[in-house]
Amino acid sequence: WDELTCVGYEVTEEAVKKLCSDIVKFREEVGLPKQDVAITRLISWKLLKRENDSLMASNAFVLLTSDYFPFSKTQCAVFKGTERTVFLDKREYSGPIYEQIVQATDFVLRNIRLGVTIDGLVRKESYELPLEAIREMIINAHCHRNLIDDSCVQVAIYDDRLEVSSPGGLYNGLTYEELMNGHSKIRTKAEYDNQLTIGKKVKITGAKTSWAGENEIDGLAPGAEATFEVLDDVYLAQPKDITNLLGDPALLALQNMYVKLQGLTVVAKDKDHVVYYKHNNAGVRGDDIYFDVSDGKNTYTFTVESYLCDENTDCYKAVEALKDGEKIDIEGLLYWYNGAQPHVTKVTKSA
Repeated sequence: WDELTCVGYEVTEEAVKKLCSDIVKFREEVGLPKQDVAITRLISWKLLKRENDSLMASNAFVLLTSDYFPFSKTQCAVFKGTERTVFLDKREYSGPIYEQIVQATDFVLRNIRLGVTIDGLVRKESYELPLEAIREMIINAHCHRNLIDDSCVQVAIYDDRLEVSSPGGLYNGLTYEELMNGHSKIRTKAEYDNQLTIGKKVKITGAKTSWAGENEIDGLAPGAEATFEVLDDVYLAQPKDITNLLGDPALLALQNMYVKLQGLTVVAKDKDHVVYYKHNNAGVRGDDIYFDVSDGKNTYTFTVESYLCDENTDCYKAVEALKDGEKIDIEGLLYWYNGAQPHVTKVTKSA
């Protein structure tokens, strides 16, 4: 959902500059290495994308820059006693979600007790609840909420407890009983990455859909929400040679297969460049990288997409080192976007 285009939302220069500036400022505050953040970085993170020389906003960009979505709010309240009966104070925060997190955390700190201890000559102040735990609860409520639920994140302070409510149920069918018994399911990208080794079988369910000719699984279809399960079985696919099928509509039947192309000749993009960063060479290292090859009859453009193989991978570096006229072999996963397009994952010199 967060990567989908927010149709009709206007991307302003002011919003882009503020988000970039705030990211840089945050990195400095937490001691991360200094890194410039500009539009190209937001595009590589899929917060923005270009279409016909126009900038299009993803839903994530909208959440990080505005109060456009009615559900994107944090409702905070202090109640008298231990029930939701009498309000002592309440606030509602909107705008960029990272600002909401700061505001909601500050609201809690203003409304819980601050204790003082004396250790020798040193005076130490501490809240009755750990600041790190408060902040983590509110962050998790936003990060793991159901984004197709119209409810808001709620923070409630009682005499005896703090409650943070996040719209949606537990992840991937996990029940409360399983949670309390210590049962867990994979849910983060890092956890999946550790499981998804080459040859590992996976089981995916959901509703079949199509986008620009490519078959996909719709994970948000009502009643058919996608599930993803890593299985114990292993299967190592061998790449199918499609060199003789370049430009043939028959490739449609092979989409999502592991494929290879052999003995293609590199063709320089222009007299000064063998490869382009972005399709128009308006990018920088780290963006998608484009290169042309010929099968002796036609010239084709291939892309190494940086989200799949970034600038630190062997594949990306191999494309950067290509020379005009050399013979290469290509491997990747065949997908369909207005025609056959392989997700290039390996480039080597032909034997």
